[in-house]
Amino acid sequence: MERLGPGTAAAVGSPGGGSGAAVELRDILHVLGKWKGVMALVVAAAVGTTGVVTFFVLPKVYRATATVNMGSLLNSNPNGQSTPTVGQATDLQGVVNSVSVLPAASLQTYQWEMTSPSVLASASKALKAKGIDLPADAIGGMVSPGAVAGTSLVTISATNHDPRLAATIANAVAQAFITDQSHNVAGRLAKALTLLKGQASSLGKQLGAASAKLAKDEERPGASAVAGATIQADTGQMSSLAQGYAQAKVKLQSALGAESALQASLRGVPATIRTSNSTSTTSASPQANPAYQSLKGDLAKQAVVVAEDQARVAELQREMSTQSASPPSPSGSSSSSQSASALASAYAQAKVSLKAALAGEQELQIQIRSTPKTLAPTKVSPTVTVAPNPVYQSLSRQLSAAQVTVAEERAAVAELGAELPTLQNQLQNLQGQSTAAQAAVASAKYEVKNLSSAYQTLTAKITATKVQEAVATGKALIQLDAPATTPSVPVSPRKKLDLALSLLVGLVAACGVAFLLEQLDNTVKNPEDVRRAASLPTLAVIPFVRG
Repeated sequence: MERLGPGTAAAVGSPGGGSGAAVELRDILHVLGKWKGVMALVVAAAVGTTGVVTFFVLPKVYRATATVNMGSLLNSNPNGQSTPTVGQATDLQGVVNSVSVLPAASLQTYQWEMTSPSVLASASKALKAKGIDLPADAIGGMVSPGAVAGTSLVTISATNHDPRLAATIANAVAQAFITDQSHNVAGRLAKALTLLKGQASSLGKQLGAASAKLAKDEERPGASAVAGATIQADTGQMSSLAQGYAQAKVKLQSALGAESALQASLRGVPATIRTSNSTSTTSASPQANPAYQSLKGDLAKQAVVVAEDQARVAELQREMSTQSASPPSPSGSSSSSQSASALASAYAQAKVSLKAALAGEQELQIQIRSTPKTLAPTKVSPTVTVAPNPVYQSLSRQLSAAQVTVAEERAAVAELGAELPTLQNQLQNLQGQSTAAQAAVASAKYEVKNLSSAYQTLTAKITATKVQEAVATGKALIQLDAPATTPSVPVSPRKKLDLALSLLVGLVAACGVAFLLEQLDNTVKNPEDVRRAASLPTLAVIPFVRG
């Protein structure tokens, strides 16, 4: 058994009375209560050390902050997102819009530029002029940039043991930054103006080329109003020709019907007739054949018609030759083409009429060759006389005339049928040329209109950029929104916060020291220590008596 202290007793235990090795809350409270004096000393030492250092050792540090309003440099974009560059534009209007504004930077970029070597060097020179000799590296260690979320404001803060010097440094860096950005804005404006002028020159060349192409397209054969008049005239001529072709076919059908009717009538009429006489006579010599004489008369008439048609054809042919040999007149091209067309149509009709007349003449010649000139002497009975039938001869002549008419109408139908496809193809070709020419003119006009609009927009942008370059060289775009003022309260050391933190750290350290001492202490001072050490119940306590 271990030696017990005064007022304590030794205990004898028996097996089976342990309560286990689990740590309970009362054990923790017992340890903390046992070593509360040591813990109080640790906490007092931590708080006292922190107070001495805070109040008597650490120097006071002051912070001054200047606020700069970036304004239009962010293009009304508080988040600092940049606008599209020229390479991201998808059309000419996008290029014009993108090059006519200043390139935007993000707030992070401006924060870096606030502490850039050039800005710090300028601030060092400004401070030196005021009698404050601080190198740029030293100023860089004193200042820190920042930004106000959701706005176009950036801040520059300076820390120093002297509150006035902190405010002076912050304002000097802010002014140096504004001056540096002013020079950058002027340079950007000059570059933007140069780029705009280059774009305007290139666009002017494109506009000139498009205008020249439009003038050339307007001179194409099918693009002028004359082409439309020609198409209208050819359309009227084709319509008239188609109408004449339909009429000729109707006339041909009518002529064929008349020919068929005459042939049917002729088949029912005898070629000769017999007449009765009261006396009988005997012809002593051959008699002239009346049918032959009639055919000879018809042949003579037909020969006259043939001669007239031949003269008409020859005259029209001479007129066509004379017209084709003479040079065309520029002003009367439309009327001359109509006259040539009418002359060609008359010539075709004359040829058809001549063919029909020649066919009729040939038919009469065949009939004459098959008809005897005289009649053989015959002995006629007293009561019967044989003579040509006048009705048959009249029908024969009408049939011949009907056959001539059929031939003429067939020739006219064939002539018109051959001329109609040619004129139709010519009209289709002219309409195709006119449509293509008018489409080219419309496309050229559209291109000229777009280029003209873009050129005007670009010219307006150049004027606006020139005004901006002349009036606002950055000072109107960047402003010192709130200059730094001399701070009255230091930012370091923070006495209350430091004491509170030292108290918290001292408590944690005191608890740790208490548990550490408890682990290192292996003496038994009371029955509870016996129970925890041996896991045995207490049976009796023997008091310790001095002496």
